[in-house]
Amino acid sequence: MQGELYQSGVLSSKLGRDGASTFVFAIVQQLPETYFFDDWFKGDTVHILQSRWDAALDGKFDVRAFASDMRATLRNTTFSGWDFDIEGTISKGIDYLLISLDQTE
Repeated sequence: MQGELYQSGVLSSKLGRDGASTFVFAIVQQLPETYFFDDWFKGDTVHILQSRWDAALDGKFDVRAFASDMRATLRNTTFSGWDFDIEGTISKGIDYLLISLDQTE
């Protein structure tokens, strides 16, 4: 869903172009850590088979737990060299994700 919001320009209107692409990148980085921690910890996320992704993401996706994982990662990450508040932008994206979830429930 976030990819579709990114492609449609909705995230860019909320977070700016750089913020939207950074937020989507943060999601892409967080997915293997959340679902395949052992592989992520070993630094081997390239070889995760599509069948494993399908099995992991085919069930119920707990958006709130995933957002919590993203916030934990965000708190433990050091940001430097950005020309905008990257940490604040990703945090704003997480907030937007949770607000969108609340509106659909």
